[in-house]
Amino acid sequence: MKKILFVSIILNVILLGLAGYSVLHNGGKIHKDRDAVADREKATAQSNEQIQDQPFVPFPLWIGKTTLFEALPDTPGEIIFLGNSITDGCEWAELFGNPSVKNRGIGGDRIKGVLQRLPEITGSKPDKIFIQIGINDLASHMSSSEISSTYQKIIDSIRKASPETRIYIQSVLPTEVYVSNDSIIKLNEKILKLADDNTLTFIDLFDKFLDQNHSLNMDLSYDGVHLNGNGYLIWKQAVECYVNEP
Repeated sequence: MKKILFVSIILNVILLGLAGYSVLHNGGKIHKDRDAVADREKATAQSNEQIQDQPFVPFPLWIGKTTLFEALPDTPGEIIFLGNSITDGCEWAELFGNPSVKNRGIGGDRIKGVLQRLPEITGSKPDKIFIQIGINDLASHMSSSEISSTYQKIIDSIRKASPETRIYIQSVLPTEVYVSNDSIIKLNEKILKLADDNTLTFIDLFDKFLDQNHSLNMDLSYDGVHLNGNGYLIWKQAVECYVNEP
């Protein structure tokens, strides 16, 4: 009986030891896993901060188009459409039958690129500027707050260089690739507030390009991002009254 009791005690001691080791081992593993997650979150946050702080680096197309714009003659009463490839893809002067309407879109441009090339835009003291920018910034993981902050700098720069220019803020369009429409909606809300805060006209293009499923209407796009002819006709209808107003 004593021998059985002794063996039982020994087995319990061994089991308790194994359990303690397991707790220590797994607890250490849990702490290591938590540390790893924390490290990844810290790295992600640092990476996002670096994205926000990165200066705009001109690329060949941007340089080529910007130098072309600088070489073109300024004309009185210019109406400028300013943005990225979605703006660049339209023949605005022909669409409106108005040679004063100028296309200043550059494929791949970002909001800091627009800010950097503003001196050429404002140099002619244009009558109106229609801005549509932000999709490439979202695709590059720039936060909507950072985009909005840079947008404010654009507005301030235009007003300082050309106080009489009327500024029109156009919403970012929906898309089927690269970024979620939820993130675009969030950015558009900030752009709308920005327009309100600066007493500017906000033109909602987003809703006009949605289908019944609240996705980009593919009858208006050829690739899920850029517009076809029908898309530009919708855009024209949305802004024509502002383009033509005296």
